[in-house]
Amino acid sequence: MTRPDDACGADCGPEPSPPARAAPPNACRLPRAAGLPPFGLRGALVACPVLLAVFAAIFPTHAYSRSGVDITVPARPIFIDVNRTAATLPSAVTAAPKRSARREPTPSLIATSRLRPAPASAAGRHPPAVWRVQLGAFRSETRAAKARAALAPSLADMPRAGALVIDDSKGDGLFRVVLTDVFARRGEAAATCATIAARGMQCFVARASTGAARAASVPVPRPPSEEESAGRKPARALVAAPDPAPHLVLERLDALEAENRRLHNEIEALKAQGATPSRADPAEEAPAARFVRTNSRFGYDVLDPTTDINRKQRLVLERRNDGTLAPDSLHVHGAVTAIANYQRSNRNDKFGYLMRHPTAKNQVGDRVSEATIHSAQLGFTGTLGDWLTGHAVMLFDPEQSFGDGTNTDIDRNQLQMRRAWVLFGDLDKSPFYASVGKMAVPFGLTDTVNPFSASTVWHVFGGLANGVTVGYASEGLNLSVMGIQGGAQFRAANTPVNGTAVPGRLNNFAADANYSFELGSAATLLLGASYLHGTAYCQGFPIVHFGACEDNNPAFDVYGGLVYDDLTLKGEFARTTEVWPGTFNPGMPQFAASKVTSFDIGAKYRHGTGAGPVDFSAEF
Repeated sequence: MTRPDDACGADCGPEPSPPARAAPPNACRLPRAAGLPPFGLRGALVACPVLLAVFAAIFPTHAYSRSGVDITVPARPIFIDVNRTAATLPSAVTAAPKRSARREPTPSLIATSRLRPAPASAAGRHPPAVWRVQLGAFRSETRAAKARAALAPSLADMPRAGALVIDDSKGDGLFRVVLTDVFARRGEAAATCATIAARGMQCFVARASTGAARAASVPVPRPPSEEESAGRKPARALVAAPDPAPHLVLERLDALEAENRRLHNEIEALKAQGATPSRADPAEEAPAARFVRTNSRFGYDVLDPTTDINRKQRLVLERRNDGTLAPDSLHVHGAVTAIANYQRSNRNDKFGYLMRHPTAKNQVGDRVSEATIHSAQLGFTGTLGDWLTGHAVMLFDPEQSFGDGTNTDIDRNQLQMRRAWVLFGDLDKSPFYASVGKMAVPFGLTDTVNPFSASTVWHVFGGLANGVTVGYASEGLNLSVMGIQGGAQFRAANTPVNGTAVPGRLNNFAADANYSFELGSAATLLLGASYLHGTAYCQGFPIVHFGACEDNNPAFDVYGGLVYDDLTLKGEFARTTEVWPGTFNPGMPQFAASKVTSFDIGAKYRHGTGAGPVDFSAEF
């Protein structure tokens, strides 16, 4: 690591032994502007770094330096970040053992800018922490490839950002779009990420795995071999590479010179404007600024009432795993849904639109219209260390509130804490997790392909209750069991407690199991089944919602889904195992009591346009 007052230093100069030719003063420096730090190897492509970048990109060679250190360079361009030190050059540039001191040095300009090996103190069995810049994580390699193709043009003019690749080295089934380059300092990665985010792309910094570090630009130190420990020189592998054509050499030289002129002109323009180009150092970042964060993509997903309805805990764990949610941070998200519609029905006061209660308190006649705020949400997701996460969502929803009166009644215009739970888990270290609090009951799929309206299965069986959930998620297999507080819960769960609806015991439960199959690189098949011990359909006649039950009424659910590229298909069937006592009306004895059944099938196709994706969906 170079010092601020000596940016060139020993990282691009010769060994302390007397050089064959004295270097001219400031041979590795740019003229210093007012307030500008000196430029050396961490500067632009100038002086010593220019020679290194030019000849590392042009001449595939096995060069010998004056200090007896071999440098192996592959036949491909190498970019040097202006904010990087010699320790963060691509791993293809590696140090080899010393040759005999009696051999004359190869006449190569690369040897005049010697690359120092990693410090001896860095060697060991545990590689140093390195950081990478990630632009997304996907369950399908095809989707990751599409995202990579869409993002690459926006980074074409950022040579220091490196190329985009797809990384699946973690073995968790996710395909991550990352930069090939990795960084020895988190601040350097954050600076690159900030530049990318300023262009309107989502970006975050994550710790690189050992496998990714070995394949990327920061060399991972290795322990000494047995030969080295015994004092013997290990065998050396010779690297042969074809010589480049002369016209390619000239083209690359011209390109590098043009880039150097452009950078120089930019610096001069900044000097003329009195500005100082700088990069924020991580030590200078305000802690509060990095503690409270926003991420629109994650905020949309975690607040979306139509997808992953009863799997938000797993969504949070996956976002922690892919780096979206950093440790010791607080993410704030919000959503406001405004609607305007016109509807007709073949039956007075009855409409199949399930985003408001289908009763005469919300609509009258066979034609209705409205323009209103359907709902507003404000959510918080906080992380503490690697294992603990807290999540809470406040909701305003007069259209779906169970309060008395119409949707203008004060009892239905209340702000409520819709969900609040604490989650313990880290999928990087263990497939098991647990959560406690007010959360959705893990019963069925209950999702919809509609952009807004809920499915009938969710309307009938979508539960919300206090309790504790234990889950397992690994290699496509997902298991979850929730112990549910007894009595009448917030939604779709009820078991009697001493003949009352008082939630005085943890005597209800739900269980869900599903498995995702990868069908090639473009398709995923999901199959699952669920069981709920006590549904809300247990009261006698006349039915009073949230009333006491004489006995519990269980239910089962089976569901499946297929995602093939941009096409999504889904289906679900749920039914109580016993009849609902309240469906028998003594005044109409010809109609027997019945079980409660709900099913749903749907399809969605996503079409990409220049303005963004457009979904076409149908559901029954």
